[in-house]
Amino acid sequence: MKTPRKKAAPKPLTTVQRLDGIIKAARKIMRKDKGLNGDLDRLPMLTWIMFLKFLDDMERIEQERAELAGRDYRPLIEPPYRWRDWAAGADGISGPDLLAFLTAEQTARPDGTADPGLFGYLQGLRGDNGQGARRDVIATVFQRLTNRMESGYLLRDVINLVDGIHFDSSDEIHTLGRLTEIGEEQRVNVILTNPPFGGEEEAGILNNFPDDRRTTETALLFLQLIMRRLKRGGRGRAAVVVPNGTLFGDGLSARIKADLLEPFRLHTIVRLPEGVFAPYTDIPTNLIFFDTKGSTETIWYYEQPRPEGRRKYSKTAPLLYEELADCLAWWKDRQENERAWKVDARGLVQRDEQDRVISCNLDIKNPHSGETVGPPPPRDGPDPACAW
Repeated sequence: MKTPRKKAAPKPLTTVQRLDGIIKAARKIMRKDKGLNGDLDRLPMLTWIMFLKFLDDMERIEQERAELAGRDYRPLIEPPYRWRDWAAGADGISGPDLLAFLTAEQTARPDGTADPGLFGYLQGLRGDNGQGARRDVIATVFQRLTNRMESGYLLRDVINLVDGIHFDSSDEIHTLGRLTEIGEEQRVNVILTNPPFGGEEEAGILNNFPDDRRTTETALLFLQLIMRRLKRGGRGRAAVVVPNGTLFGDGLSARIKADLLEPFRLHTIVRLPEGVFAPYTDIPTNLIFFDTKGSTETIWYYEQPRPEGRRKYSKTAPLLYEELADCLAWWKDRQENERAWKVDARGLVQRDEQDRVISCNLDIKNPHSGETVGPPPPRDGPDPACAW
């Protein structure tokens, strides 16, 4: 009689709580390393380590599928550079040997031959096995990455923790969305900022944003980051300078504005005079004010006029605080007048039959100037924006 074959012990579930625990433990270890200075250093390190573990788990899945179908499978990453070759198992390479393996231009093998270090290998990946596009992506990801940890022993401890995450479990993969997410302890109550706009960000930065929210336009990237960083439950508020293009842009810009209107309360937009940031830029700009007290119902607009007699703004003739006196008085007691109007937010976000955002125009002209105003009239009732 044959002894029943024992089943392999199941992998521990990577629940949300366990995933959070792994990440917190890894960050705690990384705080001990002298080469890292804050989360701006720690998080990129943790990201590329997890990326390599994810790649190896996905490779295992693809290999199993190929074997079941009777096909040969050539991996994206060849030995000895796969996670399973050097990282899996608590007894993997550590200390100075680990650091050398990652970053050295050439690493010696037992048989006397030499190979590039891990980063050099990944940066040089090229498609020659039917997976060219995927290899190019890996090469691009690692093109500018470096290892900033000075202790190979602490790095080994971090790798051992990440090895406990199972990206190849279909039941657990949904929890991994918690990784591009900012925790409540990292959020703040108030953000006041004039972020750069009109510029472009490099491709590596865009990997921190969702696929359908990636843009090289810095104003839209900063706006997304600000929304992420505000405390929830009515405890966060922001005032941000944005160019006019942000207000009327469609496509990706419209999707980001829909994100702003529906989870957040965009209660006020101040239209600034033309040239207020001259000589640095002549792009028309606005101040937008929003908070986390609920979704947007009504938006107040205020058009800041240029004082009589002033021809233009400049570095030596900037917008003065005194010029905003009427705006500040209006802020405390909001009434419609020749400079102020309010708009019902219903209907500002336009969607197609698949519920996809197709437009969201916030570039609403002053109705008292005689220009056309598109949105419906505001609803009646008290407006809470004054309490901002």
